[in-house]
This record gives sequence, C-alpha cells and structure tokens, in this order.
Amino acid sequence: MWNVTRRRRTESDSGGDFSTNIISDGNEYIATIYLGNPLVKVTVMVDTGSGVNWIKGPPIYDAKKSRTYEPRFCDGGCPFRSGCEHFSDLCRYRIEYADGAFSTGIISYDNFAFEDLDGIVKNIGNLQFGYATESKDFSGQENGNLGLNRESISFVSQLGIQKFSHCLVSMDNIKGSRMHFGPSANVNGVKLPYDPTLDFHYFVTLEGIKVGNKYVEISPGVFAFNKNIQDSGVIFDIGTTFSTLYQKCYDPFAREMRNQMMKVQFVKPINFFDMCFRGTKRDFDELPTVMFEFDKMRLTFSKANTYVEVARNVLCLGILPEKNYQISIIGNFQMRDMLIGYDLANHQIAFANANCNNYT
Repeated sequence: MWNVTRRRRTESDSGGDFSTNIISDGNEYIATIYLGNPLVKVTVMVDTGSGVNWIKGPPIYDAKKSRTYEPRFCDGGCPFRSGCEHFSDLCRYRIEYADGAFSTGIISYDNFAFEDLDGIVKNIGNLQFGYATESKDFSGQENGNLGLNRESISFVSQLGIQKFSHCLVSMDNIKGSRMHFGPSANVNGVKLPYDPTLDFHYFVTLEGIKVGNKYVEISPGVFAFNKNIQDSGVIFDIGTTFSTLYQKCYDPFAREMRNQMMKVQFVKPINFFDMCFRGTKRDFDELPTVMFEFDKMRLTFSKANTYVEVARNVLCLGILPEKNYQISIIGNFQMRDMLIGYDLANHQIAFANANCNNYT
C-alpha cells in the first residue's frame, strides 16, 4: 500500500541556485537528476515546450522503494481532468506529444536533487511529478521529462525560479555543458521579449525571414497567435529538434531558398527532411544564410545550425514544414552554440554567441 500521509514540504539545501550537465542524445538534450530516498539517478529530457515533469516507473524508479514518495489524491484537487470520482482516488495524468509518444500515470511527490560541479548531490526540494506507469516511443537515453514552460506544475514554477540558461553543444560532443537555474543563470545578451499573456509557452513575435540578402514575401499575420486556434503563433522549444514553419510560411521560404541555391543538385526528400541537395564543398560554402527577424532583435543562424549533413556531399535544410498546425517552433538544432537565458521575471529571452563546448 502507498503511504497515504499528505505531502510535507522539504527545504532545499541548494540555496535556489544549482546546475546540471546536459548532453545531446541526437535529437533531444538530456539532463541527469536524482530522485527519492534513497536517491535514484535518472536521465530526463529537457523540455521548454511542456510543463509536466514525469519519470518512468520500474526498473528506472520504483516508488515503493522510496521513503519520501507520496501519491497525490483527488481530495486536494488534481491539475488534470483525470476522472476523479472520489476523494480517495489517485490523481492521474496523461500527456501526449506531437510525434505520437505519450506518458501516463500517477501525480506524485518526492525529493529531487542535482549534482553540482564538485560532484556533490544537493537536495532542491519535494516536487510534484508524474510517476509514469506507462510510456511509449521514448527510445533514447531519456527516462522522463523535465518540464520548463510556465505552467504552475512545471519544474521552474514549482521552485519559483526566476531565471535559467543553457548553452547547447553539438550532437558529437559527449561531454555536454551546464544548464543553470537561479542566480547563476546567465541572462545577458540581446533581449527578446516573450508574451506572458499567451498560454504557458514562450511565445515570441516573428516579423520576417531573410534568406541571403532578400526578405521572404510572407502574408501579414501568418506568424500571429490566434486565440481561436490552439496551436498557432511562434514559440521557442528545446524539446523540438528541428525548427518548423507553418506551411503558409514555409512554402515561400522554401521557394526563396531554392532560388538562391542554383549550383546544387536537389534530390528527393530524405526521411523527414523536405529539402535535400548534393554538391561540392565550394557549393556548400556559397549556401545562403537564414535570418529570423523578431520584435526588437535579429537572429542569424550559422550554416552549421541551418544545414544537416545526412550523407557524403549531401545536405538537407534543418528547417521543416509544419503541415498539421498553424504553429511555428524554434527548435534546439537552431539554438546550438548560443548562450540562451530565460528571464522569467522580466518576460525576456536573452541570446549571446558562445562556444558551448567550453561552457560551465
């Protein structure tokens, strides 16, 4: 039987300032956390596009072996419409992702801890999370999710964190870099405001796209958030690999890309990449740059953050069409080798060029 005593808040010994190492798992970025008593080491996907923290059950984490684990019951209210019929029922959750993956289980509490640069594991508090009794299509190193959006149940919201920052390394870097939470997070650089009144994602205002020296002709309002459409607008999401553009934006963008890539030989789409081509190193050196013009700032992607090498002398555009929804997403491939800080108190995202391989 579960321990049915209600949650007891525990104090953090991190001082509200802590960090964790994050590494590339190819498509996602993975952090290491510690959970329970005794502590269990767990690797989780870092995700600014969701708020639910969840951890896979046995053999990854067995709630029955943790002395500090507590399930959440319906008598205290549940954060999801979980079908509570009686106060004695357990709160349940289910989260589904755009690629068809899902996680479902019991809303619970347990102690969370992080390992600092000196190898000391520090408790950061007793937090709410999803104890996953079933999950599907998570085949990488991730055994859970660290939700970093602005929902009340997210990791940063539960701890009252005012800022956090990351510097994403390339896929071939196995050492990783540090992700900081609290006062040590770096939020210096060019500031991009996000709209705190729109949902719980990090919504930004994208005003235009430039390919080489030419602006793409895009219909006015195509990037705007529509309150009558659930998935619209433009967000930053570290949990998405490649940036996606709403189809009505992607089509003129892709046409302009092709117009400026006359020397390469286009080939059929490869896997989920829409635009792929063959050429020489000299041809690749002449590929156009891509710049996103936001409200109050411009973000020019390096060619390493724009094109993906999928085979010898074959590259694909690392920006994809979004065919099902009206939302556009800035993904982690375009964020690599940039120091990005989230200033939640001032509703801003800060950007600075960096060598993330050396970032601690």
